[in-house]
Amino acid sequence: MRRPSQIMVDKPMTVKRERIGEAFGHLEDSAMVAVNRALALFLGFS
Repeated sequence: MRRPSQIMVDKPMTVKRERIGEAFGHLEDSAMVAVNRALALFLGFS
């Protein structure tokens, strides 16, 4: 991302497909792994 951003893994929500637009940034692989681990921990999957 060009600017500092936040991902709130403690506030997951569903979104209709129609509301999803084009991607506007990306995360490095290491950051995506950290997000996936935090989300799994929050949801009780790990």
